[in-house]
Amino acid sequence: MDILITGGSGFIGSGLVARLNQEGIVPRLLLRSTSSLEHLAGCQYERVEGSLSDLESLKRAVSGVHSVFHLAASVAGNSASDFSKTNTDGTALLIRAMLESGQKFERFVYVSTLAAGGPSITSDPRNEANPDTPVSEYGRSKKNAEAAILAYRDRIPIVILRPPMVYGPRDRATLLFAKGAQKRWVPLPRTGGFSHTKTYSQIHVDDLVEALYCTLSKKIDAAKSGQFYYVAGDEIIRDRDIYIQYGRALGIEPKFFLIPTSFIAPTAWMLNTLGKLRGKAFPLNSDKMNEILPDHWTCSSELFRSEFSFRPKLSYEQGIKGTVKWYLEKGWL
Repeated sequence: MDILITGGSGFIGSGLVARLNQEGIVPRLLLRSTSSLEHLAGCQYERVEGSLSDLESLKRAVSGVHSVFHLAASVAGNSASDFSKTNTDGTALLIRAMLESGQKFERFVYVSTLAAGGPSITSDPRNEANPDTPVSEYGRSKKNAEAAILAYRDRIPIVILRPPMVYGPRDRATLLFAKGAQKRWVPLPRTGGFSHTKTYSQIHVDDLVEALYCTLSKKIDAAKSGQFYYVAGDEIIRDRDIYIQYGRALGIEPKFFLIPTSFIAPTAWMLNTLGKLRGKAFPLNSDKMNEILPDHWTCSSELFRSEFSFRPKLSYEQGIKGTVKWYLEKGWL
């Protein structure tokens, strides 16, 4: 099976390449000239150099393939345009390249995000029937990318996955939680006291990769083309439990103190301004603040599980232990 992956050198994409290699599949990867190949060591793949802003390179990339996994995305930025250039405009250009190729495709699998749906409306996990209410520019850019894709669902079989926070080996974003636990004293953003609870869904990268692989086992019929699915681990996790699990894996018992969100907001605004001046996106900025404020970022993946026979294999405790072990072996901690 001829498969194209965008974002194949990244945290999730490299895992998908390795998974496909296990099945004897050598995928084609769209890679920039500057793409790091660190996570692809030992993997087999065909390289096509290009970018999501270069239509001709996209046409070369999709030529002769039957399935496209679109994982490339911008996850950090200081303005709406920082996100839309890659997430929305780049996705629309990739779809254009597919349509102009004149080929028939078996599937287009887009990795979106829970942020496109937004935080949970109540403490109950979000599902596909809930209206979308993205609160960040990142979430809106991914939601707009979905809209660009859906305009062609009658011409290309489309599956959209919306994972929550993804963690696991190779990820530098959730490494911050491990480093936070390592410091022993951990700040928790709050609008209330310790009894006030923030909850999250997460998914281990290996389970998300398996969910992506599951989409290859089923023909996407016309009636289902364009359906989006939340895909997450089984557990709902409190913010303090995130650090507790990383701490246990490190042999540390973290202590917590509260930081009012009203105190964090000015800091986020200053970092956003500084980021614009330096052309750099900081982990905390105004857009990220919009995602910190809501209490519940949870979702149910029952629909995807029932239609694609998918079940996550790793508990959160198992996943964190393996992640920390990898971080320590690589010297990231």
